[in-house]
Amino acid sequence: MLKYFVTVPLLFVASLSHAGWVSMYVYCAKPDGSDWDWLKQPNGEYATVFGYMDRQPKPPHQYFHYQRIKQYEYDLLESQCKAGYVPQPAKTNGDGWYVFQVEDLNGNKTFAEGYRTLYRDPCSITDHYRDPRCD
Repeated sequence: MLKYFVTVPLLFVASLSHAGWVSMYVYCAKPDGSDWDWLKQPNGEYATVFGYMDRQPKPPHQYFHYQRIKQYEYDLLESQCKAGYVPQPAKTNGDGWYVFQVEDLNGNKTFAEGYRTLYRDPCSITDHYRDPRCD
């Protein structure tokens, strides 16, 4: 049952506006986001994975959330998804679509396939409103 060692007890996740180490639920989804289902352990509990959560800028004026995990962790999760589906991290149901950033043994990082929610970056807009967190 080595493939289930990537799961850890769920930690409550604070705001994702700041980078940090968190435990997230995992679901398997079609890369276009058209279908998904929670990944579950043999005992019926929802699968979780621990990793570094951050956000990636996507010019112009957008960003998306990701969770960084090791390649072997991603491979184990992917092996539990049905064909044509990829693992993706989730804070809760309906909280947006995040993707995994996968780090290989050499430290190279790539974003895994998957649907992602793009958010507007309030710190890069030029209209009359400016978010006070940007100062």
